[in-house]
Amino acid sequence: MTAERCRSTADPAEPLSDAELLIGLVVSPSLNAVLGPEVTTSVRKILVQRYPGVRWQLKMAEDRLVDPPTETLDLLEAARNRVLEENWDLAVVLTEIPLKTGRRPVLTQLSPVHG
Repeated sequence: MTAERCRSTADPAEPLSDAELLIGLVVSPSLNAVLGPEVTTSVRKILVQRYPGVRWQLKMAEDRLVDPPTETLDLLEAARNRVLEENWDLAVVLTEIPLKTGRRPVLTQLSPVHG
């Protein structure tokens, strides 16, 4: 996160009333055809409800990021590269690519290492 967009706080319970975050919503082309542009509005509503003190900006991008088959780490690295290229604070990637950890399917993946 950049200092201009979001102030850091030592106390996580302290509200971030002056915080603004730019989220890159990366949607694979096949899902974008189904979800449409309304997905940005839906995600913004959820974020505002859960984190009311933050001003959320969402930028939607249609991109597969990687070609299947792929490893989860490859997708995370591609998303991180896009975050850095676009100067986003965070990225949310919606993909139809089946991801697995061992033999188990992955539904969500967060990476503190990749930011």
